[in-house]
Amino acid sequence: MKKGYINCNIWQNPATAFATSDEYIIKVGTNQEIEELLCEEGAEIVDLKGMFVVPGFVDSHMHLAELGMYLSNVILDDCHSNEEVIEKVKEKLLTTKRVSGLSAVAIMKNPSQTTKSQQDRCLMKLVQRFQLL
Repeated sequence: MKKGYINCNIWQNPATAFATSDEYIIKVGTNQEIEELLCEEGAEIVDLKGMFVVPGFVDSHMHLAELGMYLSNVILDDCHSNEEVIEKVKEKLLTTKRVSGLSAVAIMKNPSQTTKSQQDRCLMKLVQRFQLL
């Protein structure tokens, strides 16, 4: 299905309009050029009313090693106390078949409310838990 988009500001381009067909850009030009191109086909014309248009693409590749590392992380961004951190790590340890690659990402919402000694005690508990496995 073809569509025209008119009255827009296209990034780094003097054109004011563009046309698409099945989500692909088929022409970039003036409002008049796009309207003339699509008028005989009964295509929809969308007035963007001066909106800024930036071309982009979807980068769908991935790195398997990074995905594996991410999946082995313990996400702690919703933890508010040392006890919650320990529970999250314990849960991850119990549900992870291979522990050697397990890592933790600790982002506590209120780090200012946790003292250095509390953080140290929490870390020691985590280390002890790893050694028990």
